Amino acid sequence: MTKKKPSTNKNSINSNKKIQKSTSWSEEEDKILLKKVEQFNYKNWNIIASFIKGRTGIQCSARYKRIKPGLKKGY
Repeated sequence: MTKKKPSTNKNSINSNKKIQKSTSWSEEEDKILLKKVEQFNYKNWNIIASFIKGRTGIQCSARYKRIKPGLKKGY
């Protein structure tokens, strides 16, 4: 009895993974983000991300931390 070797085809290994490129945020995406953060009371980043195509909850949370209104750097 011979054993089959596991497939080493790169396409079969990564077929279930989606690679997302990091792109800069547009003004429109920032506006949607700020509006949805208020609407959903900062609670569910995955729901907020569902309104911005190609963005994850983690990306939305990180972006909001950078652009949130009232943030003053320094003193």
